[in-house]
Amino acid sequence: MRMSYGTFIQLCNLNPLRGKIEDSTCGLTWRVLKTRQFKVATMANGHWIGISTAKAYTEAFCNAIISKMKLKYMQCMPDRDRLACNQAKFAELRGIHCIAITVDSDGTHVPWIPDNVSCSEDYHNYEGWYSISFWMFVDAFCLFVDGDIGHPGRAGNSSIAEYSWLIDEIHRDPEAWLGEGGCVIGDGGFGNHYFLMAPFANASTNSEIYFNYCFSSSRFYVEQCFGWWKNGF
Repeated sequence: MRMSYGTFIQLCNLNPLRGKIEDSTCGLTWRVLKTRQFKVATMANGHWIGISTAKAYTEAFCNAIISKMKLKYMQCMPDRDRLACNQAKFAELRGIHCIAITVDSDGTHVPWIPDNVSCSEDYHNYEGWYSISFWMFVDAFCLFVDGDIGHPGRAGNSSIAEYSWLIDEIHRDPEAWLGEGGCVIGDGGFGNHYFLMAPFANASTNSEIYFNYCFSSSRFYVEQCFGWWKNGF
């Protein structure tokens, strides 16, 4: 975990259970997380608390980070000027004028081996190792708009999309999120959504091949974001 201990304490102070657990809990939690092999049982034993309490604290800690930090670093519903700028910037790249957001079709995978052996195969991804998935929606300014993290590595894009908060929000009010005639670009694996633009499958004509080339190039921003993000670790 690449952050200072002081930043970690600030995040702990966002936790609604903070006052119920001694300050020493934060210190030990920090040391456990630094190992990159976090186990709730280890934290519980070190704190002299029950596993259920440790689970509740860990869940509250994660939810606090999501609820507080997301408001600061991820945009809410964009205004019309922002949408127009997004579409114009996407159009500058390869001439597709209606793109508002791009979603990474593969995302990235974070190594993860579950303790429960009975469900371990759910986490065995197509690359042959165990993981949880991490895929994001990105705008033309290389900013994360929303994301879904924690699905088993084997889960397909359409399964993940079923539980996507942003996809639900776009269905409720597509014009507010994408602008008039706006769309999200991603591959066909995300399921059947009328606002999702996908490439031609088995492109055969020159027009279809050229469209797929422009389409792939327009997804440059999301690939770039993941590159920057991974270089931090």
